[in-house]
Parts: sequence; C-alpha cells; structure tokens
Amino acid sequence: MMILKLLEADGLIQRIVDPQGPPKVEYEVTELASSLKEILYLINEGGEEKLANSQSGSAPFGWALN
Repeated sequence: MMILKLLEADGLIQRIVDPQGPPKVEYEVTELASSLKEILYLINEGGEEKLANSQSGSAPFGWALN
C-alpha cells in the first residue's frame, strides 16, 4: 500500500474513489507515467542485453561483470 502512496505523490498514478455503494478505490496511470513508457522500455531492454552479455562472458562498453 505504501508504494501506491509514493507513486501517487510522485504523480505517476491517480487515485479515484467511488463514493457510491461499498467503498471502492481505483488507480489509473497519469499522463506523466505514460510519457515515461518508452524510456522504461529502453532501460529494460538495456538491462536484458547486459544480462545476456554477462551470461555469455562478454561485457560491452567496459561494463563490469558482477
């Protein structure tokens, strides 16, 4: 639950409370979070590439193998 509050405070998600009926809370991704999708995709792709290279024994760009 704390992560949701942090994401909301950072403006990445929006909390929507439905006051009718039993209590219901939904979260949706904000425009800011949507704008980061391409960057996060590229970071993930780079991480997967680094992992594959570290498993094969070659490390591009002088990355240390840990």
